[in-house]
Amino acid sequence: MPMSRPLLLALLPALGALVLSGCGGGGGGGRAGNSLAYQTTWNGSGAGPIGVSQRITITPVGGTPLPSFILDRDGNVNGHTFTGLTAGSYLVTVELATAAGFGGVKTGGTSTVVQVSGHSTFATLLGPVPTHIDVNPTIATVTQGTSQQFAATPLDAANVAVFVEPNSFTWQSLGGIGTVSDTGTFTATTPGSGSVVAKYVPQNFTDAASITVTPFTPLHTKWTVLVYMNAANDLDTFGDLNINQMEKAAGNPDVRFVVQWKQAVITGESESPSFVGTRRYLLQHDTDVNNVHSQLVQDMGTGVDMGDWHTLNDFISWGKTFYPSDRTVLVIWNHGNGWHRGINTDATRGVSYDDDMGTSIQTWELGQAIGTNHVNIFAWDASLMQMLECNNEIRDKTDLIVGSEESPPGAGYPYDTIFQHFADNPDATTVSLAKNFVDETLLVPSYASQKITQSVIEADKLSDLSNAVNLLASTLNQEEIANRTDFDLYIQTARLNAQAYSQSSSRTYRDLIGLTQELDKTVGAYTPTGGILTGDATVRTAAAAAILYEGHNANSPNSHGIAIDFSPKSRFVNYGSDYSLLRLAQDTEWDEFLAAAP
Repeated sequence: MPMSRPLLLALLPALGALVLSGCGGGGGGGRAGNSLAYQTTWNGSGAGPIGVSQRITITPVGGTPLPSFILDRDGNVNGHTFTGLTAGSYLVTVELATAAGFGGVKTGGTSTVVQVSGHSTFATLLGPVPTHIDVNPTIATVTQGTSQQFAATPLDAANVAVFVEPNSFTWQSLGGIGTVSDTGTFTATTPGSGSVVAKYVPQNFTDAASITVTPFTPLHTKWTVLVYMNAANDLDTFGDLNINQMEKAAGNPDVRFVVQWKQAVITGESESPSFVGTRRYLLQHDTDVNNVHSQLVQDMGTGVDMGDWHTLNDFISWGKTFYPSDRTVLVIWNHGNGWHRGINTDATRGVSYDDDMGTSIQTWELGQAIGTNHVNIFAWDASLMQMLECNNEIRDKTDLIVGSEESPPGAGYPYDTIFQHFADNPDATTVSLAKNFVDETLLVPSYASQKITQSVIEADKLSDLSNAVNLLASTLNQEEIANRTDFDLYIQTARLNAQAYSQSSSRTYRDLIGLTQELDKTVGAYTPTGGILTGDATVRTAAAAAILYEGHNANSPNSHGIAIDFSPKSRFVNYGSDYSLLRLAQDTEWDEFLAAAP
């Protein structure tokens, strides 16, 4: 992020006071030869927060936090030096706790932004209450659509940083040029001049920074890949892996990767993410498989709900506005539960599980999530979503839909090999490029023992497929009334023999084409009804027209590219009201059939 000047405060010898600029000339530039020395004085006096341990975290502005360091008062540890740093701006956060090892209760904290160049220092004093605050940087120029981190540092009369109680500051943006989070992250929305103001609430101290927002000039390219990466759950370990794969494939400037990535600390799921909060990145080409080296465009802070369809809609609209292109890929990266949210313990799950917020996007909200936008390839990097019920919701929002009937491995798509084809030949047809989602996933060696299915579906053919399913459902409903005994038997046998996907008490998903083939067998064996045979054939014809490309391995042998719910009425009764919200239910009699199915 751009900063307009070094940040300077006087050094007080007795206290090792606050210094925010570099000292000396060694190790400057971009080389990792710089250091930041932190010092604290434990025995100050006053009415400020008390504690016996401190946790110091430094974060390159625009980067990920470096490993924290803990100081214990009983061990007479008064400081720590962070070495091997690259010159630049760092957010320094110091937290205070009541027990050694940063245990007990968090009682206070302080923060600042330090400009590291050569050897820099930052010092604090425990005990005094602040007499004023300092917002830094004091002047910033921010490009529209990007963000800038500010810090409000509480200071005593001698300009030494002191500690204050948690949640002591509020922030406000003035001038109509952007917004600011409760942690001081400013996001620029409108060109012009304004300011951000921090207030120390207990004493009503305020300080402000001046901001100039400059216009963003969009660059039109051939492809934009929008990745909605909700890693606020037990998939967080795969986030860095997939980002590094994308960075590897980001070598052609005509194929841009724009990612909205959320991580959170969640007990038992995500214990130590590389950062906490939600960020938007423009990925840069890089072959380092262990670290992320891309451009942080926006730090959205904590509190963003990635399980809310409004958040997805905002990301898509923002991405298409600031990174326009001839064609767009949208990837939904997360868990999936097929069409429904489930029952009992799965009561909130649809797709994009935000376990930090306890939310998810429901299938019937997907059309609203995309809104008036249109994408050329919609990719489900999530389990069980390549269903007629799911895809019908977005059939008029995209050209092609790629995804899996099965639950794919946690590592998901091999983004490097898939998108290398885009980088190598960005002018290729959309269909030919989409086929690489299928082929490259099947070629991952470690996936050979997994159940792998992938397909490419032409979205505008799904209306015809729904009509065919309606014809079959109507015939099945009539047969259920006319010939109940045999009907029960052949429906149950077809359900048993058709390819199933992650069968559970709340999921009865079957491959649609394979299901009609099984119905043919049972119809022929028990009730030779021409209407059902005709309906099955009509569904297969329409499905073959919609499924442009399909691949599966031997572990999911009877897969053909699209699934459907084939629940018995004993299960469907638990979620029939949800099913009625789907376009498939509103356009066809399939839900009436499921409500009566044996």
